[in-house]
Amino acid sequence: MDITVPIVLLALGVLAFFLDAFVPSGGVITVVGLGCVGLAVGMAFLRSGAETGIIFLGLAIVLVPTALVAAFILLPRTAIGKRLTLSTSEKAEAGYVAQ
Repeated sequence: MDITVPIVLLALGVLAFFLDAFVPSGGVITVVGLGCVGLAVGMAFLRSGAETGIIFLGLAIVLVPTALVAAFILLPRTAIGKRLTLSTSEKAEAGYVAQ
C-alpha cells in the first residue's frame, strides 16, 4: 500500500516539535505535532500492516527526541535564545560571594 501520507505526517510532526522550541504557541504546536505523529503511526499500522507500523513507531520514538534535542542545542544561538539565556556571571573577582 501507499505510505506517502504517513511519511509526510511523521515529517510534519517532527518539524512541529522542532519549531515548538522556537515559537511560543501555548502548546498548540505540541498538540499538532502529537496529532501528526500519532496519526502517522496509526495510518502506517492500518495501511501497511504491523511491520511498517512498528517501524514508524520506532522512527517516532527516535526522531521526536532528536528534534527536540537539536532545537534546544540551536536555541541559544538564535536571537530569541540569546534573550532567554543569561550571558553574564557572578565572579568572586567582582565581589560576589556565595552564602
